[in-house]
Amino acid sequence: MVGPKDFNVFTRFFSNWTFILILSIVAFVQFLAQTPLLSWLLVTTTLTSKEFWSCVVLGSTSLLGSVLVKLTPERWLEKLPAKMQMDETKAVGGQSMITKAIEASQKTAKDRQNKAKDLPVGDNDDDYHHPQEDEEE
Repeated sequence: MVGPKDFNVFTRFFSNWTFILILSIVAFVQFLAQTPLLSWLLVTTTLTSKEFWSCVVLGSTSLLGSVLVKLTPERWLEKLPAKMQMDETKAVGGQSMITKAIEASQKTAKDRQNKAKDLPVGDNDDDYHHPQEDEEE
């Protein structure tokens, strides 16, 4: 996570290999999307060099915006209503319905794992054979 005073978002860019893998896959699929191999499926067209670099510049404006926000004096932020203030050390949307649903799903999955760990070996439903089934065979 980037802290309130951190300006270089690329400092630990290569520290998370999952992120690097996903980013590489996205870049590869985007490259393939403008080739005949996938352009028919994704209905894309080849970009000119000018169009490509225009996209890069427009996409990078969010980096410039984040720097400008971080340069905003804190005394200005104190004048904002409490609803508009944000603590960068806490997750955004922690009280949203989606976050609550995900947390409930994770809790349910964890409870199932814990319950399965408590069962003696061979006592879970998948391993249980009813005696009647054995007689029918």
